Amino acid sequence: MKNKKFLIIGGMVIFLMGISVSVAIAQKPYSGVALKVSMIDEIRERQIIKLLPAFEEKTGMKVHIDLYGFEELYHKNLAGCYGHTGEYDVLQLHHPDLPLFSQWLFDISDWIKRDWKEIDVDDIYPLLRETHMRYNGKWYGMPTHVNPMVLFYRKDILAEYGFTVPRTWDELIKMANTITDKLAPKVYGVTFMGRKEIQLACTYLNFLGSYGQYIYKHTSKGLEPTINSPGAVEALEKLVQLKGPALPGVTGYGFDENMMAFARGKAATSIMWSSVVGVYKDPAKSAVVGKWGIARMPGVKLPDGTIRSRALLGGWSVCISKDSKHKKAAWEFLKWLISKKLERELVPYYESCRISLLSNPEIQKDWPNYKAFYEILKAGPIDFPGVPPGEKIMPDYEVLDYMEVALSDTLMGVTSPKAALDDLEDTYYKIFRRWGMYKP
Repeated sequence: MKNKKFLIIGGMVIFLMGISVSVAIAQKPYSGVALKVSMIDEIRERQIIKLLPAFEEKTGMKVHIDLYGFEELYHKNLAGCYGHTGEYDVLQLHHPDLPLFSQWLFDISDWIKRDWKEIDVDDIYPLLRETHMRYNGKWYGMPTHVNPMVLFYRKDILAEYGFTVPRTWDELIKMANTITDKLAPKVYGVTFMGRKEIQLACTYLNFLGSYGQYIYKHTSKGLEPTINSPGAVEALEKLVQLKGPALPGVTGYGFDENMMAFARGKAATSIMWSSVVGVYKDPAKSAVVGKWGIARMPGVKLPDGTIRSRALLGGWSVCISKDSKHKKAAWEFLKWLISKKLERELVPYYESCRISLLSNPEIQKDWPNYKAFYEILKAGPIDFPGVPPGEKIMPDYEVLDYMEVALSDTLMGVTSPKAALDDLEDTYYKIFRRWGMYKP
């Protein structure tokens, strides 16, 4: 009898243990899955890594994120995709590179449609859906790291010398010259990213857009380069003029150097990515806490008196590799990245793509970069590598590479703006023909 009772009790225990295991598996459907992700090495992505444990606990999967610099990430992703190594399940891509990488990305269109309400895609700013999520009618990624370029300025210095926030490039150049004349070498009128790298091209694109110019025009022969148009040349001339009152080392400034020059109080204005506000608010890193403001990029005054400003739209898309063996798990990771809860937690770490957060008055009060980005999106930005938002070209990276050289040669006085852009125009014709974008 005792043996019979023991068997019954033992059977019940095993049965209940089985139920517990089944429930655990149901609650954590991706137990045992190891997901590998490549991302840009910036503060938002570092914070995402810190928040991973909650996602891993909920899903059961383990996520390993490798961080790389801009160029290293591009080449790492490209080599892995081209060689079909399958090293990474999830890839973070500079959003204008979606056309090139689309051949190696998993089409998430059906999953987007199925989970539209869960994700609340309607809350993602419409323009960002086109620039960061779609290419050629298909959905490929999530915009989890987006931001524009803006003008930072010292409220105290402008007030002391009776200046208003400059709305045009001419106003900025005039004000910067005056401040440099009065305050240098303690403080200079402006700082920007002038080193021969992608950030120099980024800086110039703000000027180009304000003149209503792009790097090409649509013709019956395809996309015909226009980088040496009169407007493009004048845009570069304005950038060269701005070098005069800038910090002496500006032609060697990249992202970090430019960010810290303003943070240390060495410049009255700065052309920079809006996402650095966290540094400027931090007393441990900034000498200008409470002294700075943020404004839309200066522009060009039109005959009707309005100002045309076209700030550069930046950001990254997180996508699933075709070679991934864990696509469903990767999709859960993408949905988590774009979730309202996580986006809210990441407010201090770059701007959100969500309308509900960008337009939130309380967030805008504490994080003025959110208000600036929202206004820039509504006004219409310019996109990489100098195209209307939503348009994309395959040789984005190559086009920017050659642009950097032409701009640097001009800033360093090696050649004139017109000569530099004439040479760049010839190069773009060759690139566009090679890619079948222009057929004479």
